[in-house]
Amino acid sequence: MISSLSLNPASKSGHYELAGELSGHRSNINAVAFSIRGVLVASCGGPEGIKLWDMLSLREVATPAQGERGEVTVLAWVDGDDGGETLCIGTNTGYLILWKQNEQVRRKPPRFSIITQRQDTFDEVYCQRLARGGEITCMSVDGTRAPTRIVIGMVDHIVVVVRLDAAAESTKAVFGVHLPLIEPAMVSFYDTAGGVLVFSKWNGMV
Repeated sequence: MISSLSLNPASKSGHYELAGELSGHRSNINAVAFSIRGVLVASCGGPEGIKLWDMLSLREVATPAQGERGEVTVLAWVDGDDGGETLCIGTNTGYLILWKQNEQVRRKPPRFSIITQRQDTFDEVYCQRLARGGEITCMSVDGTRAPTRIVIGMVDHIVVVVRLDAAAESTKAVFGVHLPLIEPAMVSFYDTAGGVLVFSKWNGMV
């Protein structure tokens, strides 16, 4: 379960109040990510896999079919040049998956079909297993310049950087590196030249 908090404008103390609860996950939630425009939120974890939510109505949004590619561990959003958004998904078996907002929804924002309707709001456009197929533990997106880049950390001490094509429907490898002393817990781009920070899970190394 995910709780949504909103600022009460009538509260002089500026306290947040419970606006609603998003019920759909019955066990652990591994990650939560808000879309770039703040209308959608994605969550993942447990046998339910990925859930998408419309934060305006607090209702669940339909998703593409989810195949047997392991448990989803990380999520990140990319804002597309064509007005749509793309959800980047990483799993514990090393799959990088892209869900792209479909054409019909992009033409009529910000309304989204709810879970009881049959039409999906996103299409799966890409699925690729990375490196040795180890768990993807962290992911970060740099959309400040074209092409958009994604840095991915994996449990087997591998860091991979890929770039999205203009349509955000496929990726191309930029580089990959094996860091024997670092199991990535967090990754981030830190300058316009493409520098990457990798934070180790166990030994405090960066």
